[in-house]
Amino acid sequence: QQFELLRKLGVFEPLEIERIWMKKYRQVVTLGGVREAIARTDTTLRSWLYQQYKREKQGSLDQNKAQLLHELGLNNDTFQDIDIQGVQYRMDQLRRYKQQYGHLHISTDKQINEFGGFVTRCRHARKIR
Repeated sequence: QQFELLRKLGVFEPLEIERIWMKKYRQVVTLGGVREAIARTDTTLRSWLYQQYKREKQGSLDQNKAQLLHELGLNNDTFQDIDIQGVQYRMDQLRRYKQQYGHLHISTDKQINEFGGFVTRCRHARKIR
């Protein structure tokens, strides 16, 4: 997100943006594809892949880049399993929290607990239903 903001502000030259994109792409190739990169790397590369996935969904990713990533395994199912695992993990955290404290009155302050953002999203989703 910070990279996108800096890009929009014109901090990076177009060639620099391409160089960074190709560097990330080569990392994915070296690791053997999208799923392997997601499973075996730090959050930086995972975040970059997710950003490319979202950009493609929005139609803002260059078609040539989208094709390169498709050839490495980026598709509609790529992040679905990971999203489901993440929600299950957070729900388990909430269950343990309730067992420990006897309630679910959880602060949404991310500084206080690690799942404040998840709680915020759940509360927001409940309001719009």
